Amino acid sequence: YRQYEYIKGFASNDTSLNNRYSNHNDFFTKEIVDSIKLKYKIIVDPLNLTFYGCSNGGGYGITHFLENKNIFQNFICFSPLGKIQVIKRNKANNKKLIIKYGDKELFIFVDKYEKLNKDLHKKNYIFEFNSFNGGHNRKCLKYEFEKEIIKLYKIK
Repeated sequence: YRQYEYIKGFASNDTSLNNRYSNHNDFFTKEIVDSIKLKYKIIVDPLNLTFYGCSNGGGYGITHFLENKNIFQNFICFSPLGKIQVIKRNKANNKKLIIKYGDKELFIFVDKYEKLNKDLHKKNYIFEFNSFNGGHNRKCLKYEFEKEIIKLYKIK
């Protein structure tokens, strides 16, 4: 039932599924950060937090980026699936968004990524959009994530 948890507005005739997005979102945006603060006794600086998600999780991340809440500064979203509603850009949104997908993914997915790219450009968002050599699988996504996080934080 992941799509009900990650995709805003994904409704079902089964009403027990319709609260999954808001419940997951509350858990993700409120409880996780607080639990990290408590468990690891660290100060969580939103300017240093990076969201990473792929597939439905990538779509979930883009939704957060578009809503421009002060939880994450950077978003790495690979192969983003879901029903992403591209809203008008808030000029104050200076967060970094990186979208990548595998060049060997199903053409129907690639068409959706390209449409998302066009929709974001039409609404004047600033973001990176690229493909990588590979498909919609964990090994490729993990490798690309490692490259992006090293580049993002300038790790040597």
